[in-house]
Amino acid sequence: MPQKRPFPRICIALGVPDAGTLLEHARHEAEAGEAFLEFRLDYLPDPEQGAKVISDFLKRHPECTVLATCRRHQNHGKFNGSVEEQFRVLELAIAAGAQAADVEIESVEAASEKLNALREHARIVISYHNFESTPQLDTLLKRMTHYPADAYKIVVAARKPSDNARVLALTRSHSRTPLVVLAVGELGFPTRVLSPAFGGLYTYAAPTAVQGTAPGQVSARLLRHLYGAAHVTYVRNITDVDDRINARAAERGIGIRELTEATYAEFHEDVAALGCLAPTVEPRATEHIEEMKTLIERLVAAGNAYVAEDHVLFSVPSMPDYGRLANRSLEEMKAGARVEVAPYKRDPMDFVLWKPSKPGEPAWPSPSGIEAPGRPGWHIECSAMSWKHLGETFDIHGGGIDLVFPHHENEIAQSRCAFHSDVMANYWMHNGFLQVEGEKMSKSLGNFFTIREVLAEWPGEVIRLAMLQTQYRQPINWTEAGLTEAKRTLDHWYQLTANAPPGMLCADVVDALADDLNTPKALAAFHELRSEAAKGSAGAAACLKASAQLMGLLQHDAGEWAAWRPASLAIDPARIESLISARNAARAAKNFKESDRIRDELAAQGIELEDHRDKPTTWRVKR
Repeated sequence: MPQKRPFPRICIALGVPDAGTLLEHARHEAEAGEAFLEFRLDYLPDPEQGAKVISDFLKRHPECTVLATCRRHQNHGKFNGSVEEQFRVLELAIAAGAQAADVEIESVEAASEKLNALREHARIVISYHNFESTPQLDTLLKRMTHYPADAYKIVVAARKPSDNARVLALTRSHSRTPLVVLAVGELGFPTRVLSPAFGGLYTYAAPTAVQGTAPGQVSARLLRHLYGAAHVTYVRNITDVDDRINARAAERGIGIRELTEATYAEFHEDVAALGCLAPTVEPRATEHIEEMKTLIERLVAAGNAYVAEDHVLFSVPSMPDYGRLANRSLEEMKAGARVEVAPYKRDPMDFVLWKPSKPGEPAWPSPSGIEAPGRPGWHIECSAMSWKHLGETFDIHGGGIDLVFPHHENEIAQSRCAFHSDVMANYWMHNGFLQVEGEKMSKSLGNFFTIREVLAEWPGEVIRLAMLQTQYRQPINWTEAGLTEAKRTLDHWYQLTANAPPGMLCADVVDALADDLNTPKALAAFHELRSEAAKGSAGAAACLKASAQLMGLLQHDAGEWAAWRPASLAIDPARIESLISARNAARAAKNFKESDRIRDELAAQGIELEDHRDKPTTWRVKR
């Protein structure tokens, strides 16, 4: 019999035929001993074969922990579904090396002696797969408190997302019960969590649109946590050729590559300072010209595009449901759109896929038999890059709400018509507009600033937290007061978690983020954790750190955070420490007038002192 191991943190549930693939998808958790690998023996025509499968698997991967499962409701092949047969198969699996056995709750009372015999050699997981009511589960949990805490774990599989809150609430009311919650998310039954069929995450972000990266990269963080980093492809594409880039490069007398390289480097520095997750791949438009030409030629061949005066244009009337994303009819869009009037267009709504290059502009050989060299239109760039890196259809596409029409509508039209598909992306995530002190951000109002300018005066995490205070689909009101409050909040979080290792993630935070990235709700859970941590709860502090790091916060060492200074504030730390020492001496001599004078002098320099009973006076920059 194998030696019993501690209960792993999570259970990865897939059948025996998937075990080899599963290990590749969950190698880190499995080999670190943080996950069960569940072998569904009842899926086999002869469950006794499972013992050999387990034995062979553990010879190749002895570091993994195997959970043997045999459901009574399965009744096929040589398995008759009886309690006796269930335990016989599990005993064989444990003898073959399985370190844990999954027993349905219905079998516990029917075979308590057999269950106790199994417990001598393996961990026991009791499965409760038919959660329907709180009292039913409540009775079960109360009953399980009579068993040793290290003997069993209970796995509860909620059948629908609305059950999650009730199951989680019960875990808090039964703190003595070793309960493992296997909850349902929006994607369905839990065993789909590690499915390799999960597609890509695609977010458009130009160098000046840092706000647009927020929902995409927070989604990527959440999905990588839920599915594993290997199963989430996060693409952030770079437009490095368009009319504005061409004009700016011409003004400076440099090539577009030289111009975009400088902007590209600045963008990378800015988003890294904001704690934005690095994408899996970051393609550039100019590196995908051939893919664009291939799509254009497909559209021309299908009758969705046409050649006119060295241009290639998409024929909007050729797509009957154009405008479905914006939920507007073609006539409504014609009435409200600012469209280029050109004699070569068959319809005013038709848009450019390819155009001839003017002298001095970047140029490539043209598609569709056009002799003059040219360059792509903006919309086709995104379709080509998403196709190259995510496939003909993918899961999530993000961007600003102002891109819904015409940009995203045109992307959809190009991709769907080129690949004859019903959708381009399954879900669209559009972030709201950015306002400054309640007004639209614009150069004419004098309230326009860049991320780099803000980063000179505030830490990147402060900017990040200020943005996350608002659910991404809503307008963000950027205020000085909001930044000040975010800084104060992070200061407190860093103090509370300075000596805490990252712990378990807060389930309320994960649930909130799974609800269309409801970051305000997630942050409300953070504040509850902060309150408990302030009362001395080490578990709450560890949970706060782990949950904040999931959202890209608390990424620094507490000392590093405390040492940050704004660029505009000239500070001499040695001088400040000298004044604090002089103030302490004045206080010891009961010279409170001098003590107050020193405090006022430091306050005038933007330095706030904090006196403590059990440690020396500390200081921070006051905003």
